[in-house]
Amino acid sequence: NMLQRVRELAVQSSSGTYQATDRAAMQSEVTNLTEQLGDVLANTKFNGNALFSTTAGTDVAFDIQTGANNGDTVTLTSKAISGVNISATALDVTGAAAATTTIDNVDLALADVNASRASLGAGQNRLESAVNNLTSNVANLSDARSRIEDTDYSAETTQMAKSQILSQASTAMLAQANQSQQNVLSLLR
Repeated sequence: NMLQRVRELAVQSSSGTYQATDRAAMQSEVTNLTEQLGDVLANTKFNGNALFSTTAGTDVAFDIQTGANNGDTVTLTSKAISGVNISATALDVTGAAAATTTIDNVDLALADVNASRASLGAGQNRLESAVNNLTSNVANLSDARSRIEDTDYSAETTQMAKSQILSQASTAMLAQANQSQQNVLSLLR
């Protein structure tokens, strides 16, 4: 948005309808926007890594771990945004000719921004794909763990009923055996 605004001001300034005082006011806004752009480019960081390079041809790349192994990474690359194209001297709208040059410089900077956005957007898609894959793996591992560790309730209920019947039968047999011994003892008396 800042670059777009600078471009709008440059287009206005390149028109022959503005006075020097109008162009001075436009230049003041352009200067403020240029400083703000410089701050954004210099201070935008992710996890301590600078996201943008203002050195032409020097892309910024960093790896994001997406799995358990060393090689499970996604490399994000932010294309360089040429600081030369958006420096205070390159963005001059104080005259019609200078404003035309500024339009060209802003167009180059916008092309750099679009290339960076495309590269980061592709990286974002790769990260989303990795997240979806990891989520699927977690669900599959959880399901496998459940099949291995969880109790089979029907088999365990059957085993418990069998054990209870055997326990009751042995108690009954023991009671009968004790009763038989009592009967033998009473006959012997």
